[in-house]
Amino acid sequence: MSEGPILKTIFDMERYYYGGVQVDAFSSDRFDPTYFMKTDAIHGIGTTGLWNRIYGANAWAQFNRDVNIFGALPKVAWIHSGFRALTNRSDFYNTIVGIDSGMTIPDAKTMSWEQVSLTPQIVSVVFEISAQLEYLARQGHDDAIAGLAHLRMQYAIEQAEVTNKILGMQASDWANISGNSVSSPISPYPLDLIVGDYTVEADNNHRYLYGFDRSTATWLNSNVIDKAGAELIDDDIIDLIKKVRKNGANPTLWVMGYEAYAKVQKMYSSEVRYNVLGEKKVKMSVNGIATPEGHDAGFSISTLYGIPVIVSKDVTGRSGGYLENIYLLDTSNPEGFEYPRLGVWVAKPVQYNEAGVSTGNPFAIGKYADKGMYWMMANNVSTFCKAQGKIIKAT
Repeated sequence: MSEGPILKTIFDMERYYYGGVQVDAFSSDRFDPTYFMKTDAIHGIGTTGLWNRIYGANAWAQFNRDVNIFGALPKVAWIHSGFRALTNRSDFYNTIVGIDSGMTIPDAKTMSWEQVSLTPQIVSVVFEISAQLEYLARQGHDDAIAGLAHLRMQYAIEQAEVTNKILGMQASDWANISGNSVSSPISPYPLDLIVGDYTVEADNNHRYLYGFDRSTATWLNSNVIDKAGAELIDDDIIDLIKKVRKNGANPTLWVMGYEAYAKVQKMYSSEVRYNVLGEKKVKMSVNGIATPEGHDAGFSISTLYGIPVIVSKDVTGRSGGYLENIYLLDTSNPEGFEYPRLGVWVAKPVQYNEAGVSTGNPFAIGKYADKGMYWMMANNVSTFCKAQGKIIKAT
């Protein structure tokens, strides 16, 4: 290492390069004007072995790291591994019976019920660092990065990002995750699968949910508007709101990608008579979108017909040049049950485990290294699919 000065301020730098005035921190010859005289054989930055670039102990991410889908959905503790669904009313509703004075009491009618079985799924990221790099990054004076402390921070963010990506991916991509299948899933359900309608999306990727076949279990079909390449218009937004509300929904948020959001902004940029695209103060929490925070807390997001809009990089759409899917979700719990109508059921919140040289247990991983792992056990569940909706294949 050279014995050069420590230039902490721009004032120090100016005096060093332009001054020629001695200061206590630096030697007198360092500031002698003759020190800067021209010479033929200068030792410059290109001289081998004299100078190495120092890149610092931080790495700037060159990509969007939002986890807005995961942040917006409510999280609840995993209490039961399933739920019962009331799938049909009794015939008293379907066929109204008149009751005359003195007539015989009508026969009893039954309702239709189903039992839905669920399994928590694991989402995990793993990293490893050699004992040498960990030492150099932690205790050495080299320009080293990616020590354990730095990797823990970066992979904690990536754990949430991976979860967010799963929630926003297309059902076809989700089905192709290594080891995953629609019949035996090992990854949390994405929104595109939960908010599906087999009568509109007639493919196997949207046909099965919770082990049921939507071609017959129509109570699991959501509200889907297939634009088939047509341009998104205001009537589509209104139509989707009507469809979900007619089914008893209390829509709480829109979820869409950046391209779809830009299209929505453009649609309503000329609206001067009605406040269709507005603003609302909300907070993000472990329980999802919460009540307005007032003037001094929370942050502002857009609203569309009074419903908050959440935008995420991980919302995807069908291939072929279409906009990302536009979801209208009901995450409310008006019944007061243990679970919301849509949310993340968490069996194990994000955990961190580590083994290796630094923990005194290298035998666990069989290497002169350290290995860390973030993992979560949860699933994305809707107890009322008909309260959810989406627009697909819009342009």
